[in-house]
Amino acid sequence: MKTKLLCQLLVLLGVLLSAMGCATWEEKLDQRAKWKKFREESTQSPTLPFQKWPREK
Repeated sequence: MKTKLLCQLLVLLGVLLSAMGCATWEEKLDQRAKWKKFREESTQSPTLPFQKWPREK
């Protein structure tokens, strides 16, 4: 009887861990998509102040 309960608990634990892993991967992919969208919508690039300086003659 104890082994059957133990097996069920192990299976449940495995399912929960895999579900948590999937959730974190989905969150990471969603976060990457948000950063990509933010970078695309951001008009000011980091090198913009340097590009505005006049060229040396």
